[in-house]
Amino acid sequence: MERVSFHSIEEKWQKKWLKKNQHKDNQKKFYCLEMFPYPSGKIHMGHVRNYTIGDVIARYKAMRGFNVLHPMGWDAFGLPAENASRENNLNPKKWTEKNIAEMKRQLKMLGLSIDWDLEISTCDEKYYKHQQELFIDFYEHGLVSRKETYVNWDPIEQTVLANEQVINGRGWRSNAVVERKKLSQWFFNISKFSEELLSDLEKLDNWPSKVKTMQKNWIGKSFGCEVDFNIEGNLPIKKITCFTTRPDTLFGFSFLALSIDHPLSKHFINDPKFKKFKDECSKTGTTEESIAQAEKIGFKTNLLAINPLNKNNKVPVYFANFVLMDYGFGAVFGCPAHDQRDFDFAKKYDLEIKTVVKPLEEKENYKVKNEAYTGRGVIINSDFLNGLKVPSESVIKTIDLLQKKKLGKKTTNYTLSGVDATIDVGPMKIGDRATILGVEQLNEDYEMYESMFFKTYHNKQITDGTRLAWYLNKISERSENAYQPISHMIFERFNTNRSSNNNSEQSFTEKMMAKNGQASRKVHGGLILELVNFKQ
Repeated sequence: MERVSFHSIEEKWQKKWLKKNQHKDNQKKFYCLEMFPYPSGKIHMGHVRNYTIGDVIARYKAMRGFNVLHPMGWDAFGLPAENASRENNLNPKKWTEKNIAEMKRQLKMLGLSIDWDLEISTCDEKYYKHQQELFIDFYEHGLVSRKETYVNWDPIEQTVLANEQVINGRGWRSNAVVERKKLSQWFFNISKFSEELLSDLEKLDNWPSKVKTMQKNWIGKSFGCEVDFNIEGNLPIKKITCFTTRPDTLFGFSFLALSIDHPLSKHFINDPKFKKFKDECSKTGTTEESIAQAEKIGFKTNLLAINPLNKNNKVPVYFANFVLMDYGFGAVFGCPAHDQRDFDFAKKYDLEIKTVVKPLEEKENYKVKNEAYTGRGVIINSDFLNGLKVPSESVIKTIDLLQKKKLGKKTTNYTLSGVDATIDVGPMKIGDRATILGVEQLNEDYEMYESMFFKTYHNKQITDGTRLAWYLNKISERSENAYQPISHMIFERFNTNRSSNNNSEQSFTEKMMAKNGQASRKVHGGLILELVNFKQ
């Protein structure tokens, strides 16, 4: 029996595939693009897997009559190519071109339906000139800017690392402890499109809810207040502004913390102790994980910050390693009793911990002891704010008061990086969907709640116009870490445009929460709910 020469058969058909024009000018078009490989070595099974998947899709579409565009390119800039050339002591250009030729030969052996006539390389000036043109357009329209910021620095490889390349505080290849280093960087001004990016996520119907929740967290929209703190001390600075989502806890104020890059830091650049402190801060990476896990350290100044709601409350001003200049104004007010980060810092430096929020079921003399309390409740030990429900009443009323006294102003902030639990309903109509992050809601018997709430107590207030409400009780999607028992959510507020004798009276929701307690505030999950009933 004659032995079959698979190599010759393979070579024959590969030549035919290459000669055959599969990219006909049809009406129906399909673009199939896999990730460009780094030309830093020979292909491996990962390449075979990815490009086989792309090839199957491209061939399927071609068989369905589509004009398939299936190009290939080489991601020839970047660290992998650079490091490979260093290790092999070769000119980067020659090394890259050699690898491209070899990897191209190997990919052709797979018989992929790639249109090699459209091959590009990102290190070719014919390609990157278009990138340069695009960058110039961005620059001229104010969409890119250059500034100094902290980066993840690998002291062994002498290079910047992306957050994903930092594993447990160490470089992914060198295993060196990553440092925080200040370098001049180019930035795309994505913040100009924050609200658009957030709202348009709802148009992505086929995206997994987990991915959309992650994107919402990255954008980090947070509603709060800019608060001005008058400063006492021997420096020519009279005021420091900070952004906070919890101005209702101002009576628990025990320190003001600044980023080491705050404008105030220029007054301490010649202080040897401050220089040492900055060097210590550099050992903390830039990732949220590294900042959260790092020991909280501070540098105490001789300045005092004055509480805008209590002139007799004067607290020390610190520089702290957990405050970032990129968020708000690079300043945060510390309320240790109701923020775990602030709690840890206060414990370390023996600062006062004032309880100003108590759980609904606790007595007025409730005190925070071993950890911060971050849940719902009632304002206490806060003078004229006492008795306000947290956060449904306390945040808005405190902001209104600060604005009235010209001590602060309402604002919306976007982190575009970290996680910030928000509830944003806005104007809605039946059928609209709302994403709820940082879920906190009473877990009670649904049928009892439904019958008692809708049919009796609350219906009258809605009918006579004294209360406005949104009812979102159809769960469309649920993130993996959403609080599972939740089946029903109601957003309600008094109609401030209508006079009412009931404004001091608790709603049914509030009464039920006071009676039965609420879910843990520590649950930061996500739900997408559909508006099925609407009264306003």
